[in-house]
Amino acid sequence: MNLDISKQRQGLIYDADGVTLLGKYEDELSAYRAKKQWAEVLGSYFLLEDERDYDMWVTSNLEEGQFVVSCCFVSACGRYAFWRLINHQAPEAEERLGGANSESVAKKYLTSMQAEDEEDHSTWVFNALDKQIDETEYTSGLIDRIMKLFQ
Repeated sequence: MNLDISKQRQGLIYDADGVTLLGKYEDELSAYRAKKQWAEVLGSYFLLEDERDYDMWVTSNLEEGQFVVSCCFVSACGRYAFWRLINHQAPEAEERLGGANSESVAKKYLTSMQAEDEEDHSTWVFNALDKQIDETEYTSGLIDRIMKLFQ
C-alpha cells in the first residue's frame, strides 16, 4: 500500500490498489467503535464474514495522534463489496461506514461535556434528543421507501 495516511483527512479512505478500506480517526475510542460498526455493516449489507471475506485491524500512531482502521478484502465476495462501495453502489452502507465524514462520537461527547462544565446542562441532552430524532426520521423514511416498493 503506497498511501500516505498522514496527508489524508479524517474519515473514510479507499485504497483501490490494495483493495483496502481505511478510516482515519483522531482518538482510539472512535477507531474501535468504527471497527465494530464496520463489521456490522459488512455483515448485514454484504453478508461478509470476518477472516473469511476480510481482515480488519486498528493501528495507531501516538506521535501524530491518529488511529487507522484498516479493512483488507480477501475473498471474491469481499472484493465485490469493495467495488460496490468505491463506485457508490451501496449508499446506505457507505453512509453507515462513515462516508459522510461525520464528527467523531468522542468529540461530540467532549463538546457536550465542555458545555456541561459551563453550567449549561441542557445542551447535551438536547443534542442526544436531536440525534435520536434524526435517526428516527431516517428510519421512517427508509420504511416509507420500502413500503412504496410493495404497493
